[in-house]
Amino acid sequence: MDISIITVGTNEKDFLRACLNSILRSRTQFKFETIVVDNASTDGTAEMLKNDFHNIIVLPAPRKLGYIQNNNRAIKNARGRYIMLINADVELGEDTLETMVRFMDDHPQAAVSICRLNFDDGSLQLNCRRFPTPLTYFFRLPYFFRWIKIGKKFAMSKTISDYLMLDYDHKQAREVDWVVSAVFFMRRSAIDQIGLFDEGLVPPFYLEDVDWCFRARTKGWKVYYTPDTSAVHFYQRSSVKKFNKLSLVHLCNTLIFLKKHCVSMALGKHR
Repeated sequence: MDISIITVGTNEKDFLRACLNSILRSRTQFKFETIVVDNASTDGTAEMLKNDFHNIIVLPAPRKLGYIQNNNRAIKNARGRYIMLINADVELGEDTLETMVRFMDDHPQAAVSICRLNFDDGSLQLNCRRFPTPLTYFFRLPYFFRWIKIGKKFAMSKTISDYLMLDYDHKQAREVDWVVSAVFFMRRSAIDQIGLFDEGLVPPFYLEDVDWCFRARTKGWKVYYTPDTSAVHFYQRSSVKKFNKLSLVHLCNTLIFLKKHCVSMALGKHR
C-alpha cells in the first residue's frame, strides 16, 4: 500500500462527501486506501458512508474525541508507506496524490510535506510557517482580539510577517519549519521514529502540527512545501470569529509547546 488517506468527520456530512469524491477522482498509479473516522456524528454521516462509499474503511468513534486522538487511532490502523491526513473540508486536485508521492520519493529526508492550499475563492492559504518563539506569541496574543484596533496593528508587525513567511512567494518548492495539518503528507518511517501526535496537548486540536514538525526537525528530518499541486480548503474559520473556547485551547497548547521545547529551541536543535 502506497498511501493511507485519513480524514476525520464531525457532523460535516456534506464537506466529507465532497472530500471523498475528490479522492475518488484522483488520477494516480499508486495504490491507496481511505480511512474515515466518524467522530460520533449525528447528522447522518454514518448512513452516508454506508450507502455511498463502499470501498473505504470506516472507524466509528464511540464518543466524540479530539482531532489528535482520532488521527492517532487511524494512523495505527493504516497500512501505507505514506500517511496523508486531510481535513474533511478539503478537496484534492486530480493530480495531488500522484504529485505528492513522487515529491516525497524524490526527497527521502522529508518527514512530511504539504501542497499549495487555496481558499474556495482561489486565493492562497498561508499553510507553511516559521517556528514560533515567545516573541512571536507576544505579538500574536492580540491576534485573539484582532477585531479591535490594537489587534490589527500587532497583526501587521514584522515578527508576525516573518512567522507567516510573507517574504516567500510560495511559487517554488522549499524546506520550511512546519506546515499546517489540513493536508499533512507524512512518511511512515518518520512516524515510526518520531512517534504520533502528542496526546498531552489539550483537545480537540492546535499545535499538534507545529509540535510534530519540531520533533521531526530535532531528529534530523526535513519538512517541505511544494506548489507543484494544490487542494482547495473550504476553511470554516469557526475558531477565529471571536475569542471563544477554541481560542483558550490554542493559548493552552501554545504554553505547552513552549514549555516542552524551549530548551531545544534555545539550543537550536531544530536547525
